[in-house]
Amino acid sequence: MPKGNNFTAPLAEADLTAARTAIKALATKLAFVPQQPESLLTSATISPERLPLADLALQAADQAPEVLRKTATPDALRAKVASYRALAALRNQLAAELTRLDNALNVLGSDVFFQVNNIHEDVEKDKGETVDLGELRQQIHAYYIRPGGRKGGSSKPS
Repeated sequence: MPKGNNFTAPLAEADLTAARTAIKALATKLAFVPQQPESLLTSATISPERLPLADLALQAADQAPEVLRKTATPDALRAKVASYRALAALRNQLAAELTRLDNALNVLGSDVFFQVNNIHEDVEKDKGETVDLGELRQQIHAYYIRPGGRKGGSSKPS
């Protein structure tokens, strides 16, 4: 259960600036990777597990080029397979860092949410006796009475 202090690493502005600089440098270095429009994305794609099938198809194309009717050339397919392998390797190298970042965001987000919940609870218990937050209290409370935001997931209006 989160306690609001699980994210112990301090985030220095210098570190964040260095990270932003590294991201810009990486984006520049990855400029050779074409941005593909969503209209081209499909579920019918080769996967790393199926790359041996591409190797077998290349063997067949090399052994019987006279039967090829739809494939442009074995060399064009060979170049695409090599590009796929290179991009997959690059993605795999980045995956560990992306997972690390996702985990850090999860833990930090949990800490933030824990503190937000504590503030909401304190504000609700005070009920304006110490400080009248008026509209701000109502806006905060509105997040907690939404159907998906309530404990237990109840969708009944209050």
